[in-house]
Amino acid sequence: MIYFRFYNFNTNNSIHHSLKLFGYSVWAFYCIKGFGWFRLFGNGITWKNTAIYCLLFSERNGHKRGFNIGKWRIGITND
Repeated sequence: MIYFRFYNFNTNNSIHHSLKLFGYSVWAFYCIKGFGWFRLFGNGITWKNTAIYCLLFSERNGHKRGFNIGKWRIGITND
């Protein structure tokens, strides 16, 4: 028996989807204008338009892994 739950939230022009299997988050996605992230089994990528959103302390000082391409910041996430 496979137990899963799919969540779909669309509020304030944002999109959020997630999939839980046996109570554990397997897949998740969040996106708004100029920012978003995607995770699969706890690992994933983030993207951010730095013309709209400023970098966080950990991104500015290199504590989070990632790179810049033009005005976009691409980062790596893991648990």
